[in-house]
Amino acid sequence: MNNLERLKESANSYQLPYVALMTIICVFFMLMYSYYLKLKADSEKTDISQVAQSVKSAIEDEKGMESAPKVELINDTIKIQLPDSIIFDSGKSEIKDTVKPMLEKISNEFIKLPDYYQVIVDGHTDDSPVWYGGDFSSNWELSLFRAISLIDYFVGLGNSSNRFVGMGHSEYRPLAPNDSKENRLMNRRVEIIVRRRHEKYTSANSSDNKIASVNEN
Repeated sequence: MNNLERLKESANSYQLPYVALMTIICVFFMLMYSYYLKLKADSEKTDISQVAQSVKSAIEDEKGMESAPKVELINDTIKIQLPDSIIFDSGKSEIKDTVKPMLEKISNEFIKLPDYYQVIVDGHTDDSPVWYGGDFSSNWELSLFRAISLIDYFVGLGNSSNRFVGMGHSEYRPLAPNDSKENRLMNRRVEIIVRRRHEKYTSANSSDNKIASVNEN
């Protein structure tokens, strides 16, 4: 066996252990990365759970409200349902002074949220027509301007306007048929949805823009 053949044989003898070592290292880093992703997901879930609990506590601290707000946590989404009667006078979009302390506590929790969370404020009415000669020409306008009023208030308390989306649904997304006083009271509400953005948050979309739209679906 000449020197060239010995050299080839020596090189071949190292290939198998080298490949095995590289495979083990790759598997190790893949496992570590999976573990990191799990820890990150668990941490984010804990954060949103804490925010939901703080919002619920802020609402429960308020006494004497004629209709009780509701807070739900579904996976990593918070849904806050506020009856319109505790926030607005009939046919109006100005926020009552009596509810502002509670809204300030909720706003403080929104400020704590990571940038990749979005807050959607949805205004809803029943099917009763707006007052003739009032501030609004339709329930579309009333529901939308109520959503905008809440967004303006939250932004005024220090939240970034880029976090919010405002929508008005008029009477077209009722929780119950508009066939009784109780059902109409249930349908007149503002819902606040806190959830992750559909697209990854980047500095490219971090300008302070507030979106207000009327959803006709």
